[in-house]
Amino acid sequence: MNSPHVATESLEKLFAEAGQSFQGDVVQVKVPAHRRVLAFDLNTGKPTLADVRAVTRRAYNGTMVTLQTSMGRSLRVTADHPIIVRAESGFKIVPACSVVPGDQLMALCELPHVESTSALNLIELLQGTSLDAEVYVSARDQSFAEQYARFAKYIPADTYRYPHDIKRSNRMPLWLFRQLTEQGVLDVPTERLQLYTAKGAATKINAVIPVDADLMRLCGYYLAEGYISCDTGRAGAIRERVGFSFNANETAYIDDVKRILERWGLKYIERHGTRTLSIVVSSRVFAYLLRDVLQFGTRSNDKALPRLAFNVAPEWRYELVRGAFSGDGAVTAVQDGKNLMFEYATVSKPLADGMALLLQTLGIVPSIRTRWMNKSKQMAYIVRISGYAQLDALRDVFGEKHRAKIDSVLAGYQRHIRQRGFTRADTYATLTVQDVRYEEVNTTVYSLETSTGTLIAASGLICHNCFPKDVKALTWMAEVNGCHPQLLRAVMDINRDQRLLVIAKLRELLGTVRGKTIAVWGLAFKPNTDDVREAPALDIIHILQSEGARIRAYDPVAMENARRVTSGVTFCESAYAAAEGADALVLVTEWNEFKQMDMARVANALKQKILVDGRNVYEPDKMRELGFVYRGIGRGY
Repeated sequence: MNSPHVATESLEKLFAEAGQSFQGDVVQVKVPAHRRVLAFDLNTGKPTLADVRAVTRRAYNGTMVTLQTSMGRSLRVTADHPIIVRAESGFKIVPACSVVPGDQLMALCELPHVESTSALNLIELLQGTSLDAEVYVSARDQSFAEQYARFAKYIPADTYRYPHDIKRSNRMPLWLFRQLTEQGVLDVPTERLQLYTAKGAATKINAVIPVDADLMRLCGYYLAEGYISCDTGRAGAIRERVGFSFNANETAYIDDVKRILERWGLKYIERHGTRTLSIVVSSRVFAYLLRDVLQFGTRSNDKALPRLAFNVAPEWRYELVRGAFSGDGAVTAVQDGKNLMFEYATVSKPLADGMALLLQTLGIVPSIRTRWMNKSKQMAYIVRISGYAQLDALRDVFGEKHRAKIDSVLAGYQRHIRQRGFTRADTYATLTVQDVRYEEVNTTVYSLETSTGTLIAASGLICHNCFPKDVKALTWMAEVNGCHPQLLRAVMDINRDQRLLVIAKLRELLGTVRGKTIAVWGLAFKPNTDDVREAPALDIIHILQSEGARIRAYDPVAMENARRVTSGVTFCESAYAAAEGADALVLVTEWNEFKQMDMARVANALKQKILVDGRNVYEPDKMRELGFVYRGIGRGY
């Protein structure tokens, strides 16, 4: 996270950029030693920077869990992914399949201290790029002409044929400028230099762009109204244009963009439409700055926050928000005009998530909604701000455009009701899980290991590492140390597949589980423990519940722990009571108590004599004699 390289990146992109170091079902990549991510220290309750230790990709055939929270945030992970849940005593970590509505996740609202930068030096940033060889540098004064006698003899005759052009035109290729500067025969402060790629009446840009309020506000304008186009001109010359398109009446924003461009030495043209005015800059160097250095994207659906958005002062982050809301923001009246909402719309999910996190670092916790916009073929993401305190903190975000309306409505608020949907803690906000969804998938998943065991995911959600305990952790450690843990990997696959087989057998026997009552024997991860972390029974229960089944459960010792991580389950005082009136019975944990049951009594207690033996405890022939429709695991029936 060193300036200007702070960015929101997907694990898929991070994996693709790193070097592959392991072949097989699980692919691990080498991570540069300096790579760090935004994370959270569970011991101090503070945000921090964590070292990335490993990034992996693996095929996954199993259950994905989507956690939908208040304020429109969601998290989609594998069923066994560890989730950090806010608890009265601090934090607790549970598998995703154990999260239930009412649990609380956390969204980061503060940034750790990171290195900042005062300026973007384009001469340094261009070095080693494909554009570098095509760039010229000129001085805004006569420095090149005045120092010509000093450096002329050092100009290589075999690569630069007309050195007198430098004295006449006061310009030279950027590669030559670097060479002469490194030799100590040319000394011109970078702040006096300008860069461009075409001779003649070229569009020049200052070699040094200050990181200040102007830059951040222009970043916001570009996110809202900007684009980059590319075409080929005469003689195959590549032309890149950066445009900003505003409503013609938005003169304050238009004038601000013009002033900033002029400050940076850039020429522009104006194009007038029926109701719009576009400001267009023809500069490959400017396009490189926005697209490749700041990594904004080039059109609305691939837009993202600039790479330095999160390591500038809060007042400059606010300027970025101001610029962005100028074009894609709206003031929406609600309750017959008595209340307001501020809304920011984009078709780019990474931009919506990034904007939400950026606002949270300014003390504003927005919601994220989706909506089909008029005449749009893409879903839009709406970042919405409400609540008097939050609106008051952002009342100047539109400048003068909506100031009178905002001031008038806020002045009429009868009560300053606290924003609903979240609770603000010290460095984070708690969001309530509202819905948990399960989906069977066959896909590819990515995992990240950090030094803190945490990372910050989309829209600021505080997440745990992707590596759960026991077999999977051993597998990962074996891979990191150069081993090939085929047996451990096979055990992981078997454990996961058995859970799905139980569900499949119930579907086969019942046709559908919706509206059916399923008895579950055994909730613990294994016999003789009350540990329910990663317990297969919890996965099975959650999937069955998601498909509309009712659950009656019993475990000799683990019911209290299971009660804390499940909802909607009827916990019974005995195994016989759990089976009473059930449409099917599933044995999950092989407690000795279950091996000694009076199965004839159990058969009579069941509504339908269906038994799915997840641990192959019972003799199939004996069960059939008792009238059971029996299914074991791996027995061919």
